[in-house]
This record gives sequence, structure tokens and C-alpha cells, in this order.
Amino acid sequence: MAGAIPLVTAGSQNKLQMAEKLGAAAGFNYKEQDFCEATLKFTKGAGVNLILDCIGGSYWEKNVNCLALDGRWILYGLLGGEDVSGPLFSKLFYKRGSLITSRLRNRDKKYKQMLVKAFTEQILPHFSKEGPQRLLPVLDRVYPMAEIQAAHKYMEANRNVGKIVLELPQ
Repeated sequence: MAGAIPLVTAGSQNKLQMAEKLGAAAGFNYKEQDFCEATLKFTKGAGVNLILDCIGGSYWEKNVNCLALDGRWILYGLLGGEDVSGPLFSKLFYKRGSLITSRLRNRDKKYKQMLVKAFTEQILPHFSKEGPQRLLPVLDRVYPMAEIQAAHKYMEANRNVGKIVLELPQ
């Protein structure tokens, strides 16, 4: 939609295949290869202009190393921890990179209302049948509410390729 050339990382071949089916130009299994090295090879050494990162600490060095000159790195989660040791800022400074962080939990109500309004007006129309460029969520499994523990175990095992939905009783 935005003219980007998406590259993705995932921990299974199944997830990479799904991402490529959905339009990713390339995918790299972070469990089997150095995704930074593969990214730099794919981009012929240029790196990527935008990184969307929900992992944080444990991958900071790989992320900054494959960031393009003047690239943007958006950090929106710390699933890999929050500790960083090493020359993160000097590497980011050298690349003139921007590190943008976001955490909704500590935002005020007015900001959250603005986000909901923008999402409703600008994003939701893409999920309707008449949407300008239709988006379809990838659904992995639907669990009845009575099986919430099984759904949670499935999610914790990181086996899903798409959304896990809990079905509420009527």
C-alpha cells in the first residue's frame, strides 16, 4: 500500500511462507541465520529504511547494524528484554538513525481517543468489502471461551501464523 519492499523475520518456515504469500519480498528465520547479514545481502549493503521492532534489547545490535543511513527504528515492545550493553547510541549516531519508541499504556486518555478516531477513519475502511485497498486479517485459530487455557498455551508456544481469536458465548 505504501510502496515499501517488506522484509520480515520469523522463527519458523511456516510463518515466513505466509509472510511471503502476503507480499513480503523476503523473509529470514532468526533461529537459523543471521537476519542482519541476510538483510544487508538482500539490500546490497544499503540496509533498511524502517524497522518495526517489538523485541527490543536482545536484538538491538543486529537492528542498528542493518538500519540504512537516515533510517528509522520504531521500538514498540520489549519482548526480548530491556537491557542494552554496548555502543548503541554511537552506532545510531553514526547512521544518523532515528529511534522512535511508543508505549500506549502510559499515554493519556485524550491521545488514546485520538488514535481510536484516526484508526476508525483511516484504517478500518480498508477492512470493509468496499474498502479502497482491502485488507484481510490472517486467522490462525478460533477457540471457544471455555478453551482459553488451550488458546493461551498455543500462543505461548508461538506456533500461530496469524490471529488467535476467542469466541464469546452468545
